Amino acid sequence: MDEKYSIVWKFYLFSFLLFLCDQAIPQEILWSTPGVGRRPALSIHGATLAEQLVVVSSPFGDRVRASNLSDGTGAWSRRLLERVPYPTLPLADAVVIQGDQGTLWAVRNEDGEDHWVIGTAEPTDYPMGPPRYREQALFTISRRGVIRKLVGTGERLSVIRPLSWGERRAETVPLRSNQQQLTYLDQAGRLTVYDSETLDLISMVMLNPDEATANVLAGAMVEDGGLAWITEFSGILRAVRPTSGQALWSARLGPVEELWSEQGELLAIPAILPWDEEFAVLIATQRQAEIYGGANRERLSSFALPSPAVAAPEFDATNQRTWLLCSRHLVSYDRLQGWRSFELPLAEEPFSLALADGLIVIGDLQGRIYGVSVP
Repeated sequence: MDEKYSIVWKFYLFSFLLFLCDQAIPQEILWSTPGVGRRPALSIHGATLAEQLVVVSSPFGDRVRASNLSDGTGAWSRRLLERVPYPTLPLADAVVIQGDQGTLWAVRNEDGEDHWVIGTAEPTDYPMGPPRYREQALFTISRRGVIRKLVGTGERLSVIRPLSWGERRAETVPLRSNQQQLTYLDQAGRLTVYDSETLDLISMVMLNPDEATANVLAGAMVEDGGLAWITEFSGILRAVRPTSGQALWSARLGPVEELWSEQGELLAIPAILPWDEEFAVLIATQRQAEIYGGANRERLSSFALPSPAVAAPEFDATNQRTWLLCSRHLVSYDRLQGWRSFELPLAEEPFSLALADGLIVIGDLQGRIYGVSVP
């Protein structure tokens, strides 16, 4: 081949390879299986891949289904007397399911049969958030501000404990925190911390500077409780010191309507990232994902999403990688490789995301569940 044409050919080949590297990489679907209804909620149960299950529920239905994570085959299915508004809670040997009338079921991992069942003390007092597990005990919270504490057998250790929220009881909002204490954040910006052993009130701090408004959507707090971030309905991300309520900085995220997905799911739930012995916070809207310094307003990174986001970001602590589910893509971020996007070969629009060791589980809007390879 003439040397001139050889050089031109190499140039075009190099340009084509660069083009390919810049494109989203398609992902492989390892298995798919039916779910139990539209807008599925997903949770992963089990210690090893051979034992792990993906448990699927739907806020519109009364069924819960468990599938083997390795190949998607069915493990068990349950039909309950109530709808299931929140994702199930994994315990060492059981799956805890909370019904929309307050009933709790603890069912065996292996076959879905009951360990125990316990009803609410007040049939008209509905759950206000998913159940939590702290210090070998199970906790629920209701719309009337009632906390219940139960041991794993279903025996009641503490039946009723009203929250000290004054006359106006605001709704609780999602709060990401690894604290062992029992911590709740509500729409008014009140961060309430209880001792998980005695249920005594430890502290109550206002994180929202405007106490007269109830516009907090979500929050995240580091394990030692020294730093927190809240997302407000106005489209503001705010960093605060929970010990004092001191506001450190704020940033505008963009148009208020883009804090939610097109299906109405809240996207702007802060995700905490380790960052040079400190912390950063990753937050997403429909079109954009950004990372801010924890205690300062420095914008560390920004990424225009390749398709609209449909679920809040999830942090994989094992691999130090954050995942964001979009309508046609998976997007990931880690410090070593930065932002990457991967095409999703799904027929229907994705809706929910769960992370497992070596596998990503996605539920589509119609309720089908997919096991997808980790890129």
